[in-house]
Amino acid sequence: MNSAVIFNLDEKWERYEDGVPQALPDYPELEEPALALTDFGKSVSGVFASDNPRYLDAIIARRLRDDGLIDGEAKVLIHPVKGSRQVFYTAVPMENWQRLQSWAETRREHCLLIAHAGLMPRLLTGDNEAVIFHCNREISLLARQQGILSYYSIMTLSAREEDFLETVGILMRRVPALSDTKLKLRWHTFGEPLSPELTQALQAQLSSSGLTDVSYESLKQKRSAVAEVLRPLSRPWQAVKLAANPGRRNSPG
Repeated sequence: MNSAVIFNLDEKWERYEDGVPQALPDYPELEEPALALTDFGKSVSGVFASDNPRYLDAIIARRLRDDGLIDGEAKVLIHPVKGSRQVFYTAVPMENWQRLQSWAETRREHCLLIAHAGLMPRLLTGDNEAVIFHCNREISLLARQQGILSYYSIMTLSAREEDFLETVGILMRRVPALSDTKLKLRWHTFGEPLSPELTQALQAQLSSSGLTDVSYESLKQKRSAVAEVLRPLSRPWQAVKLAANPGRRNSPG
């Protein structure tokens, strides 16, 4: 990966090199090409099914406004999923969208904006799999079971380990049991890594809930090798297909 990897998550800006985060100022100046993985400040993700792909972004935005999940105008990014009638989306408040786009466009070198949540479906390689993105207090899960997508997001009440494990339990109970086949789960932590003791307790809890092949990865503990969660960005053409910059469109390929 030749470009610098910048993270704009949970209102923080960081640059990662071999698993070591470097704090950056807001909307930093960059001298080299960059991939900016961002949650756009505030955004709403979810699953939507429609037989008509036309005007899908406008339909989703209207539904979210009707449900009170967003206010005003929003930019809806569609993240197609191979072999599914459902799509995974991210809705970004227009003000946040325009601010990030303006920043990216004025960098010295090219800067591709990558929707943080948009990586989730790329990490589902088959059926009966789930991926969790964890960043500080927010935990989000995208699952695919019998070809059906489901998405859930939850906030922990506090930083206490007991509250964290209780929140994980609540999240997992929301995932429907659609078959007797156990889910394969991949957990990726973007914010502060869990302690070894909490990681062990988490894996034990997830395994006891009926999951199998549970794996845990923290970007801040990853050294040398490319983190698994970033592999969809490891080749330039893959990053371009995922980019949210104007003039670029997400592709199901």
